[in-house]
Amino acid sequence: MRVARRVLGRALLLAFFCLAGWLAWRQAKTVDWSEVLATLRDYRASTLMLAFGLAAASYLLYGCFDILSRRYVGAPVSNRRTVLIGAVSYAFNLNIGSIVGGAGFRLRLYSRLGVEQRKIAAMIAFSIATNWIGYLLVAGSVFALGGVEFPEGWKAGDGAMRVIGAVMVAVSLAYVALCRYSPRRELSFRSRTFLLPSAGMALRQLLLGASNWLVIAAIVFVLIGHQASYATALAVVCVASIAGALAHIPGGLGVIEGVFVAMLGWSMGTGAVLAAVLAYRAVYYLVPLAVAAVLFLVLELSARRRGGHDDCAAGAQRPASCRAAEHRI
Repeated sequence: MRVARRVLGRALLLAFFCLAGWLAWRQAKTVDWSEVLATLRDYRASTLMLAFGLAAASYLLYGCFDILSRRYVGAPVSNRRTVLIGAVSYAFNLNIGSIVGGAGFRLRLYSRLGVEQRKIAAMIAFSIATNWIGYLLVAGSVFALGGVEFPEGWKAGDGAMRVIGAVMVAVSLAYVALCRYSPRRELSFRSRTFLLPSAGMALRQLLLGASNWLVIAAIVFVLIGHQASYATALAVVCVASIAGALAHIPGGLGVIEGVFVAMLGWSMGTGAVLAAVLAYRAVYYLVPLAVAAVLFLVLELSARRRGGHDDCAAGAQRPASCRAAEHRI
């Protein structure tokens, strides 16, 4: 039975890697690489360095989502390895989809370090919540404050957009208030029970998530050459991201481009906008994916050498910081 289980596990692992590889290859086929390189050559080196630096900061922030989620569930994984796993999973998530990328790679990498599947699932849910709570605050603020020009027919009116934005901000703040004042720490939804984090942890979720969206908008702002305001770049990122998520297309291919052209084309020109989108995809999607593929192999080999355990793995020699991080789900 053990042999059969081992063979089945390896077969499933091989199938997972084949699926991930096929999705990445299919995504790569849709890219006109000569056009990407030509576009990047048109940028100053200082502009690209700043954009790549901001992209690295964004991936680091996303990796910190996993540090929060690790503390939430009490998973015995070191901070350094947690950040790497979060960043690697994020790169695959952006390029090949959330199920295989965000969830599949986390499940593989954390399970290799001895984390229980129920804790991995809770970590994934917690990181997703961190991302979208931050989104509600940032996008809601953009819509509520106004001042951003949307394409004709995209909005019901300034008043309606301000109300929608205010509601989004209120929901994000209500989450923190719920974690602070709710007398019940456990909430049930569809036969599942969730433990509310502390108010401090919820506030860190809100700030981390919002910071990441602000940094992503800064990348776009740098790449469009300041031809639009930062507030406009932020609005474009918020609309493009939700449109890409709703379209369920890996990488939001075509959807993001459409939003960028619709919101910026009238002021910058379609050609300039498409060049900026190509640069944005290269800086924030494609190059990080290549780096993530290398880091994934490093993490796999490292876990194999350690026998599937991290510095914070269960045992008497765990650092105090790891033991202190453990809480009940």
